[in-house]
Amino acid sequence: MCLINLIKPYAELIYFASGIVLAVAAILALRQIGIAKKALKTQSKRDALKLTASECSGYFRDIIPLQNKLEIKEPLAKLFAFLLLQFHIHVSLW
Repeated sequence: MCLINLIKPYAELIYFASGIVLAVAAILALRQIGIAKKALKTQSKRDALKLTASECSGYFRDIIPLQNKLEIKEPLAKLFAFLLLQFHIHVSLW
């Protein structure tokens, strides 16, 4: 018998099995893509919430005290504006 006749059945078996193995590998790869997509969505939501918390912290730390100072000065600004309107004083910056 020839060597090719001895190897041919095993080579065909390996060829057919490789198709099944490739199909299973493709299915697993698609599943991994789905898992990665979910992880990316979760990570983006987490980062968005982290950034929102950081911005709120900065708002409470920086903006609120300035608004409180403005509310204290606001009556004086209203009085000044009232006086300017009463005496018809026009202030021009140009």
